[in-house]
Amino acid sequence: MTNDEIETRIARLETRLTATQVLVHTLLPATVPGRRHQVLKQFGQWCAATEKDMEKQGASVMEKNWQLGELASMYSALEGALQVVAAWESKQKS
Repeated sequence: MTNDEIETRIARLETRLTATQVLVHTLLPATVPGRRHQVLKQFGQWCAATEKDMEKQGASVMEKNWQLGELASMYSALEGALQVVAAWESKQKS
């Protein structure tokens, strides 16, 4: 395994750890009715913080975009935070 492959795996693990932290910090408060906006606000804050960290590390634009894309997929994927909140809201309405 080359150094580039090791660094790529580490970056992916760090991204997944960050995304897991995002979900924990946003889903818990999102279980209160009317908190969907809070999920989106916190998502924006996490993206901004991730982008600043990447700039401090001197990461390339491609790497920054990849990490931000990973965060976005944790919110919008089938099991993402926004879908979980939407399912919870529809359950509450019925």
